[in-house]
Amino acid sequence: MGEVAKLTPPGGAKADPYFIPAEAYTSADHARREKERLWPRVWQIACRVEQLPDIGSQIVYDICDDSILVVRAADGIRAFYNACPHRGRQLASGARRTQEIVCPFHGWRFKLDGRCSHVPYGGDWQGSLGDADRNLVAVQCDTWGGFVFVNPDPAAAPLADFLGEVVTKLGPYEIENQRFRWAASVEINCNWKLAIEAFDEAYHVQTTHPQLLKAFDDRTTANITGPHGYLRRSADAGGLGTPSPLLGRAAPDDVRPLVLEFMRQMVFDVKSVFAERDMAAAARIMTELPADVSAPEALGATLRFRREAAEAAGVGWPAITPEQMATSGSTWHIFPNIVVLPQPTASLWYRARPLGRGDDPERCLFEFWALERYAPGYAPEVTQTHYADWRTFDALPSFLAQDFANLPYMQAGVRSRGFRGARVNPVQEGIIANYHAHIRAMIDEA
Repeated sequence: MGEVAKLTPPGGAKADPYFIPAEAYTSADHARREKERLWPRVWQIACRVEQLPDIGSQIVYDICDDSILVVRAADGIRAFYNACPHRGRQLASGARRTQEIVCPFHGWRFKLDGRCSHVPYGGDWQGSLGDADRNLVAVQCDTWGGFVFVNPDPAAAPLADFLGEVVTKLGPYEIENQRFRWAASVEINCNWKLAIEAFDEAYHVQTTHPQLLKAFDDRTTANITGPHGYLRRSADAGGLGTPSPLLGRAAPDDVRPLVLEFMRQMVFDVKSVFAERDMAAAARIMTELPADVSAPEALGATLRFRREAAEAAGVGWPAITPEQMATSGSTWHIFPNIVVLPQPTASLWYRARPLGRGDDPERCLFEFWALERYAPGYAPEVTQTHYADWRTFDALPSFLAQDFANLPYMQAGVRSRGFRGARVNPVQEGIIANYHAHIRAMIDEA
């Protein structure tokens, strides 16, 4: 049996930390407090560094009432509130590249470092317009893993301190060297936390993704590190190549087809986590290993073969050891709203956030980023596609469609007067309980 996750909320856990009241998903007041006390005070991903390739490249990140303009200036990446200090007109929308920032309303001009360079008829203010009144208001900005993070709180601790063990555990994957394979965003009629929680645990695999059960033992244990958390295989679980104990089947004499079947589902049904090259390389186990090879030996061989293929293709391989991979976790929740499945040559990222101004607790924007490691100069040009209704996303990988089919019914269920709150599995779903505890600690402050 797995070990119960040790929660680490500020100030200690509630009397029952594994109970999450329904109001967390349905209450407009709860959404308002998140809007006022969570999002303005937390580090959050705004974009990928590769989306700002040149000096003057810009992208807009919106979260509730705040719109943040992220810019590549000559001295690095900066972020500012997307509002002209004159009369508040938003300065940009979407992605673009300009050598200066110009307000479309009255023509105030700003350098890429946020300093105001021109005010039409500036003398009309008769010297009363100081730099603090004219320059753009900066937002804390930093990078890690090829992502640009922003934090509206000027007093927030540095990003590295906030990420903590995320850096030490995921850093060796060299995610900064991965690039977009595909990207999409969808609008969903459910709370942003319900959406991200669908990917925070593997407890649902046995019912939502039953096709996986023949290929691996699905039992996991949640591990907690500050507000973040990650899943690891349970100590008594057989892992990849061992059928789930729920099937009541003995391990097969030949585990090789099960190992490849799992990879096939990730490559073709999820369209991420592994590169197609990984699948082709791993297939060598069918001809180069004996049929009675153990599952750990087969997995070790696939890792070697994948590395050889990546290096031969000029893609490279991160400086990560098998031991680091074994202890780094298969799925991470990065507080507050990111989930990632990391691998040496690819990774799958999810981001969920309130839709629009964030006043409706039952609407969210959900984004997928499938990243892959490519040879230098060979990454594809990728445009993120958007769908106002996730059901119209005809390219949604079939595996992920199984997850999304649950979400409308989840929101309807938590809204029921018969539902008092979620009772989280302490062993396998502890990540959910932990991040809720941290949210409550932030939004319940006097």
